[in-house]
Amino acid sequence: LHVWSAGGDGTVSSTLEAMMAYGIDVGRLYFSSIPFGTGNDFADALGWGRSVPGDGVGESMKLLNKIITERLDGYTCKLDIYEVTITTYDDGHIKHVEKEMFDKPGMRRYTCLMIDYLSIGVQGFVGSSFELHRPGSRALNILMYTVAAAKWVFLKRFPPINEALESISTVPDHMRDDPKRTATARDFGDGVDEDLPVIQYKPIEIDIQNVARFWGRNIDVWDSSHDQDSSRLLSRTIGETDSSTWTPQYAGDGKLELFGVRNIGDYALNQLPARNAYRISRLAQMGSPVVLHFRAPE
Repeated sequence: LHVWSAGGDGTVSSTLEAMMAYGIDVGRLYFSSIPFGTGNDFADALGWGRSVPGDGVGESMKLLNKIITERLDGYTCKLDIYEVTITTYDDGHIKHVEKEMFDKPGMRRYTCLMIDYLSIGVQGFVGSSFELHRPGSRALNILMYTVAAAKWVFLKRFPPINEALESISTVPDHMRDDPKRTATARDFGDGVDEDLPVIQYKPIEIDIQNVARFWGRNIDVWDSSHDQDSSRLLSRTIGETDSSTWTPQYAGDGKLELFGVRNIGDYALNQLPARNAYRISRLAQMGSPVVLHFRAPE
């Protein structure tokens, strides 16, 4: 059975969530995407490009037939789909970014799918500003996102991630069969607090990647050459932070790649078009599940 999503990355997630809600085993489907959205990271990672030319149909439906034939003849590959669950402290809340958000109550717990990557920090601020003024057309969406990014880069301040995020961990092997448990430092053994690698700078963004795309662009930052790797940026490198144990990025290997953006200058340079080197730090390659521990409110 073939199922195709026509839209952007959000449409891909919504389609998969709807199928799962109806008890459909998505692992038994041939799933693909037609890139009608703005960023289209998912479709581009699958090899279908960043957009569809023209109206998507073409003269005598030639373009539509081409789109259909390409996907029917394509080869299959595995794709990891991750579920993200966010739980707040007692005085916190979660809201969807929309114009009516300030008039709606917040949630204490939220669950969604993650297919491409997730970001904490800069892209959260920029993306929130963009979503409140999303115009609709792809060209205007790209323009508005650029404007939102420029406002944050030149007019506002990004707080360091470690003001809110305390640590990131995987779940020990003896806990993997109990998905409801949350790992703490003591679950990894005595003395682990002293042994944990510490980021030696204050990042303004942490990115966790599944597919080899970033920022709506066809770039594979994990497998590119790097001068900002964990050995230079962490207090020590062991386990998932040891680059000698890392494997090439693949969206079906059960692993997630962890990156950091050091400062606003690096973020601004990464947004420039036609770059072939990106200022982003490779920090770890981690097996799922991954747990992000946020600081308790003071």
